[in-house]
Amino acid sequence: MTEFDAPSSPVPGGELGDIASYHEDDGQGFQLLQDANIRRFAAYWDGLRGVRWAPARKEVDPLAIPWALPHVFIGDYEADSGQFRYRVAGREIEAVFERYRGSSSLKGAALSDILPAEQAAVVARRWGPLATRGAIVYMRGWVYYSAGRAARGERILLPLSDDGTAVSGFLGYTQCRWSSMAEIAEAPHVDIWRLSSGRPEPTL
Repeated sequence: MTEFDAPSSPVPGGELGDIASYHEDDGQGFQLLQDANIRRFAAYWDGLRGVRWAPARKEVDPLAIPWALPHVFIGDYEADSGQFRYRVAGREIEAVFERYRGSSSLKGAALSDILPAEQAAVVARRWGPLATRGAIVYMRGWVYYSAGRAARGERILLPLSDDGTAVSGFLGYTQCRWSSMAEIAEAPHVDIWRLSSGRPEPTL
């Protein structure tokens, strides 16, 4: 596997920096997904897009995925500013960030609104291939870490395109279990892949 364009060394000023290793998937695509719910969610998105490289946001129907809703997040990518901005998130996702936002809703929040600046910059770079290449981003390992606790699991970010040519947003799902910071200190790591979509990627 080869690295794609993302930082693999600590970010200056970050509490833990970027603990990730970055990979291409060598054509394995969704075969890399381990969690059954992550695979089911990816299959839902794949069904929506059909022969296209990504579906439109309006095609995502919450009534079709009631089992997934607590772990789902949907948002916009603002090309002019490079911002990822949440539209809606399930209760399990909102609970993680409530301490930073001071609100139970992530609606309208950018990454910089819900994370310290250094961590927001790391997350934006991790999500970058979705915005710049229309890629699927898949993470496995420590998917959350903050003061006092951390969570190990999987996350997938899937592109959305309202016009069929440019990335307009993202559809995500996180499945994890919580642990202590002591455990993450023993093995602080997350693997991140840019997955093959099985379709020609858009020219962005």
